[in-house]
Amino acid sequence: MSIIWENIKIVNDTCGHNAGDELLIQLSRIISAQVRTSDSLARLGGDEFGLLLDGCDEERGRIIANSILSAVKNFHFFYNGKSNTVGISIGMTSVTSRSRKAKDVISEADSACYWAKESGRHRLCIFQDNKAELTARRDEVSWVERIKSALEEDRS
Repeated sequence: MSIIWENIKIVNDTCGHNAGDELLIQLSRIISAQVRTSDSLARLGGDEFGLLLDGCDEERGRIIANSILSAVKNFHFFYNGKSNTVGISIGMTSVTSRSRKAKDVISEADSACYWAKESGRHRLCIFQDNKAELTARRDEVSWVERIKSALEEDRS
């Protein structure tokens, strides 16, 4: 499962990076409270996290993902008198005996996560092999984000 948190940049920009770090810590605790002790949560970079649900079928994964979505929706981050809400997008894929490599599984979850983000945010999207458009859309979003970042940073 791949999770992207939204609004962290806003917190970093308006309250500073210490606030952003504190937000990540609090969100990690919220997610940890929704998963089982056998599951593993790891920061993949920036505002993206991975969650490995050990021995978990898709239905149970949906329940856990929806529990995370609900918990984060009800969360308000307070820092120096300011209140911020946070949204998340969750992409999920299954690890099966047909799964090739770990990087492929991560890429599938990442594609589903970007699809969830593009479909209105704060939702779950499950990767399916027959959704080639999912990967294509993720690649498009990736380029849009890179171009947007280059423009904001005045890079050529």
